[in-house]
Amino acid sequence: MKSLNPKIPKVSITVILTLILLTSGFLSVLSINLSTAQSNNSEITFIKGSSGSTFVDTFNTFKSSYANAQTIISLVYPWLLMFSPDMNSLEPYLATSWDINLLNHTAIFHLNQNAKWSDGVPITAQDVVFSYNTYMQPWSHLKKWTSSITSVTALNNYTVKFTITGISFELLAIDLPIVPYHIWKNVNLTSYSGFSSGSTFVGGGPFLISSYTPSQSVVLVKNPNFWDPSLTPHVDKLIFQNFASSTSELAALESGEIDVAGISITDIPSVKNNTNLAIVGSPGSADHYLVFNQYPNGSGNPTLRDIHVREALAYALNISYLIQLGYKGYAIPGVSLVNPGNPFCNPYLKPWPYNVTLANKILDEYGYKYGSNGIRESPNGTPLIFNLWLPSGFTTDINLAPVMVKYWQAIGVKVNVQVFDSATLSALEVAYKHDMVIWDWNSMPNWPSELYVHLTSSIPEDNDAGYSNHTYDMLYNELMNATSITQAKIIAYEMQNLTYYALAYLNMYYPEYLTAYNIQKWTNINTSVVSQAGIFGFAPGIWNYLSVEPKTQVTPSEITPMSPIIIGSIIVIIVIILAVISYIVYKKKQSKKGKL
Repeated sequence: MKSLNPKIPKVSITVILTLILLTSGFLSVLSINLSTAQSNNSEITFIKGSSGSTFVDTFNTFKSSYANAQTIISLVYPWLLMFSPDMNSLEPYLATSWDINLLNHTAIFHLNQNAKWSDGVPITAQDVVFSYNTYMQPWSHLKKWTSSITSVTALNNYTVKFTITGISFELLAIDLPIVPYHIWKNVNLTSYSGFSSGSTFVGGGPFLISSYTPSQSVVLVKNPNFWDPSLTPHVDKLIFQNFASSTSELAALESGEIDVAGISITDIPSVKNNTNLAIVGSPGSADHYLVFNQYPNGSGNPTLRDIHVREALAYALNISYLIQLGYKGYAIPGVSLVNPGNPFCNPYLKPWPYNVTLANKILDEYGYKYGSNGIRESPNGTPLIFNLWLPSGFTTDINLAPVMVKYWQAIGVKVNVQVFDSATLSALEVAYKHDMVIWDWNSMPNWPSELYVHLTSSIPEDNDAGYSNHTYDMLYNELMNATSITQAKIIAYEMQNLTYYALAYLNMYYPEYLTAYNIQKWTNINTSVVSQAGIFGFAPGIWNYLSVEPKTQVTPSEITPMSPIIIGSIIVIIVIILAVISYIVYKKKQSKKGKL
């Protein structure tokens, strides 16, 4: 009697099991790929660390002077042109073409007609004219960069004409951020902070400001309406995270909490032991200087107004030894505010030599006799007792300060060292309450920008020495109006001569800017970029914020997740195929039995 339930052939079972296994494998791979795609579709966040009290002063581009703030501003607003990463050429940005003609004193820019603000409003010549006219106002912190501009006008909606006087326009004013006129026309330009937590930020750069926690963090997000595909960043979110101390910043870097940070010489051994991190040294643009308070109305020790006292203090320091001791050779001696790698640095000036014998001789000759306590006094009885103040973030210089004190003891000078947070120290300097301070200025790599510091007009905001020289002021005007590189160099050399021999500053050394970043997580970082504050500084340094991307084999663009409908359809097809194959195998088996 035949069974009512025919036995399924073993071959058929084998085929079915094989297909089931293949199907399971396919679905597993599909599941992995789908989860990978979902994972890769999550936000990519890059975090830059910093520390200290000079985090962000304002997001108002016309008023900001802090490096972090200027970097952020450069990322959220467009510029007319960008400098290439090596600072040797100009690249298109808001302007797609341009003609700078120094002979007829004009510069004409043709704007990208696809450019829009993040709220959809077109970026036009009106925005450019408004921005530059505001930069040219006396209260603007960047007025000094626009000295070569006499007028700026809109020829049409997308063409701007500048009337200029010199080559400094091309090297200084070409990359100032452009702000949206339709937003900024409604605010008080001198007091506006540039960002309000309760309102939507409007920018035109590759990033937008999302949130700001004072002294702690700034969160930028990718601009979804950014108009230049060639400059679109690879990260979705960029966080500037500030720490109370450099120690906590380093700990965050080593633990992977942040991705990049500037480090000090003392951090090098620890960072080198961390296989996740790499160190990049950039040519030093930060001039670590010793300022002497020479301001006639200041409240510092008046003997510092005597050039002979300043000369003795300079000769008493062994700068080369300080560089080796504190910076392990990662610094070079300075001669002026213009960094030694800048083509405008005066090559004929040499670092002040160490000569304690000459220092003592000078003080003897000009009547600074030893008192009963072993400290010299001026002819009118003022003791050579000075305060040396430093900002808290200058760890290496703070460690070197006791060595400097001993050098000065050798010439009968007593120095008391005190450390302040940057904001407090800045306020004391502006009031000219200091004697001597160690601080730094970051100079541009292709123009003697920081020479403005010693202008009489820079008192009190930037001219912390209180130095004033009419000839120097006149030369600066000539520098800004120079029509050739050669002419500008001659003028810049003379200006440096004046401040060098007057010891407006003792320009001690230019440390390399050391940056450490996580090489296990990130790639596509240009370690040769020229910037004022390392490879992730402002100006050309913003290139790395645009190019950096995570180290991964699979990116969201490479995977197209399958929808549930597609997956269901595939499963149904596979089941049908299995049924058909099983039926065919069964029929063949039955046919063979019939023949027998």
